[in-house]
This record gives sequence, C-alpha cells and structure tokens, in this order.
Amino acid sequence: GWVWMSADGYPISMFGLFDMPALPVEKSEALADAMHDRHEALGLAMLGLVLLHILGALKHQFLDRMPFIQRMWPAS
Repeated sequence: GWVWMSADGYPISMFGLFDMPALPVEKSEALADAMHDRHEALGLAMLGLVLLHILGALKHQFLDRMPFIQRMWPAS
C-alpha cells in the first residue's frame, strides 16, 4: 500500500495523527496500478486465510469434539 500511494503521488495519513513520507519511487501510473492489483490480491488472500482458520477451529470444536475454543476462552 505504501509503494502504491507513493507511486500515485498521494500523501499517506496515519489516521490523521501524522503523515508518512513517500517512498523514493517514481510517480508512475503503471507502477501504481500494479501495486494496487497486488495489494488487492494479497488482501483477499489474507481474508481467505483468516476465514479458513476460523472454519478449521469450528470444525475441530464441533465435528471432532476437541475443546479448543474452551481452552482459548478467558477463564471466568
């Protein structure tokens, strides 16, 4: 994302608290488009892995009858 925004020429504001300096990359629409595509693909891959992890935990809990969720839950 940082390379993408730097190549697009936009400043990067961190939640309005401070601005991150641009990386020393040329301002290029082709580079910005390529980084946008990679950013989107990696974000979707991360979302897929998180969902797969959650589904795996639920499978172990309910189908395999392994008490993983109880072990992870904070003690009351």
